[in-house]
Amino acid sequence: MVDKKNPNSSSTATMKEDQNDTEVKRRRSWKETTVIVGLTIAATVYARRRYGPAWRKFKADCKARAEEADGASNRNNYPGGFQNTMTTKEAALILGIGESSATDKVKEAYLKAITRNHPDTGGSPYLAAKINQAKDVLMKKTKIR
Repeated sequence: MVDKKNPNSSSTATMKEDQNDTEVKRRRSWKETTVIVGLTIAATVYARRRYGPAWRKFKADCKARAEEADGASNRNNYPGGFQNTMTTKEAALILGIGESSATDKVKEAYLKAITRNHPDTGGSPYLAAKINQAKDVLMKKTKIR
């Protein structure tokens, strides 16, 4: 109802109600935010206690497997550096086979190595020459000095 003396009285009452509603909503949202933050912290603490040891074990296992794989792959690689004259031992190391391997194994190892290192496919001409020389030494085509 509108007062005849003060026609704006109803609008002031509505404004006060709106302000009260806004204040209540603000308080409620603050309380809800506090509860949500608290629950998030509690869930994080629970998850760390529950799954933390398993996660640490998983990380350690992954690290051990990676180190094991690195060691296994590095074992077969040639350590580096070439001698002036190639020996059968060096040739066998380059191709990744034994010194007294059969000619079939030498050919197979040569094809694998040259396919990976051929200059036409982006490999080094120097390495391709060394691979060819290693094959020749193991196939007894060149004299060992």
